[in-house]
Amino acid sequence: MARAVQGEAEGFETMAKIPAPSFPGGPAMRSPLLALAMTWYALRDRIGL
Repeated sequence: MARAVQGEAEGFETMAKIPAPSFPGGPAMRSPLLALAMTWYALRDRIGL
């Protein structure tokens, strides 16, 4: 990060070239799946798993 602030962003350019897969289900399913995942992990925390 310090090098990027100084203007040497060569490492970040390498990471930008890596293709990122799109979210499964597209934008319509992003919010419902996020809410479901947060609920699932909150439940796991409450029951001690």
